[in-house]
Amino acid sequence: GLVTFAMKSFTVVPPTLDYRLLKNLIDELEMGIIEDGTAIGMGIATAINRLKDSNTESKVIILLTDGQNNAGEIDPVTAADLASTYNIKIYTIGAGTRGTAPYPIQDPIF
Repeated sequence: GLVTFAMKSFTVVPPTLDYRLLKNLIDELEMGIIEDGTAIGMGIATAINRLKDSNTESKVIILLTDGQNNAGEIDPVTAADLASTYNIKIYTIGAGTRGTAPYPIQDPIF
């Protein structure tokens, strides 16, 4: 499955084994659709809601983020604790630059 988050979090596709669908939806993701922010806890919580009732042996969230949590109603540590109660593992991948990174903008010239 795929959950996206910025200021809020949304399920793009629920858990699936249709890897082609998942790849196509990842390819179609666009920056700026969700208001700017980094609601890590909300992203984790949305993923938990999709995984918690699954009967699969292994439940995993792969969290890709480019920044510190600065939005959302749920603290990331609280969300991680909740994931643990459902035996959901979280693996985190941080992306970006050291220090401050420029916010991507769309240049109408190009």
